[in-house]
Amino acid sequence: MTFKTFIKKHAVAVYGILTISASWLVWSRILTILEPGELLSGPSSEAMIYVALGGIVPSLTGVLMTAYLEGFKGLRELWARVTNWKMNPWLFLAACLPLFMTLASYWLQKMLGIGSASPDILNKIPAGLGIGFFAALGEEFGWRGFALPRLRQRYSPLTAGLLVGLLWGGWHIYPDYIGLGNWGWLSAPIIFILGPVLLTIFAVIMAWLHEKSQNSMLLMMLFHLNISSAAFYLARETNTYAEQLMSSVVTPLIGLLVIAVILVTQTRRHKPALRAVAVK
Repeated sequence: MTFKTFIKKHAVAVYGILTISASWLVWSRILTILEPGELLSGPSSEAMIYVALGGIVPSLTGVLMTAYLEGFKGLRELWARVTNWKMNPWLFLAACLPLFMTLASYWLQKMLGIGSASPDILNKIPAGLGIGFFAALGEEFGWRGFALPRLRQRYSPLTAGLLVGLLWGGWHIYPDYIGLGNWGWLSAPIIFILGPVLLTIFAVIMAWLHEKSQNSMLLMMLFHLNISSAAFYLARETNTYAEQLMSSVVTPLIGLLVIAVILVTQTRRHKPALRAVAVK
C-alpha cells in the first residue's frame, strides 16, 4: 500500500488529526498572551491574529488534501459545489435556521430571565456578518467540503452528520476553553454543550440540507455564516455561572426539536411510497 493509498483510505481520520493538531498548535500561542476567558472581554490584536490563523486551518487542510488526492479535477468539483445556486428557494430559507433558532433562544432566555440583552444589537450586525463570513470561508471547505462527502460514501446522512459534528465539536473544545475558561473546571460543561453537543446538532441538520441540495457548498457556507453571526449579535450577557450554564442549554434544546421535526416529516413522506410498494 502506497502512502497516497493509505491517506485516501483513511482520508477523514487523517484530515481530522491534521486539522485539530495544526489549529490547536496555533491557538496555544493565545494562552501566552491572555488568560482563559479574557479573549472575549479584552481581546488584543495579536491574539486575534492567532484566532484567525487557527480558524482557517479546516478549509486550508480540506483544499490541500483535495488537491493531493484528486488533483485539479477534485478542486473544480469542489468549486462547482460553491457556485451551485440553482435549487429550491426553500432550501435557502432552511439555511437560515441558525438565525431563527438563535432568535428563539434569545426570546426564551429573555422570558425566563436568563442574563440581559446585549446592547446595540443593530450596531453589532455588520461585525457579526463579517465574523460569520470569515468562519464559513475558513471552515466549510473542510467540514462539509472534504469530510462529509467522503463519510457519505460509507454512512447514512444522519450518521455522517453525527461524525462530522463530533469532529467539528472536538476541534472547537480548545478555542471555547480559551474564550470561556474563566470558570476553571466549572467551564467544562459549558464548553462541552457549546462545542460537541451544539455543533453536532447543527451538523446533523446541515447533513440533511446537504443531501437535499445535492451537496451544495453554498448552502453550507450560508448556514455556517448564520451560526456565527447570530451567536455574535444575539448573545445574552450573563453575570453568574448558573446563568451562563442555563443560557448554553437553550439553543441545543431548540436544535433537538428541529431535528425531531425533520425526522417526523421525512418519515411521513416515505410512508405513502412504502404503502404503494406493499400494494404492488
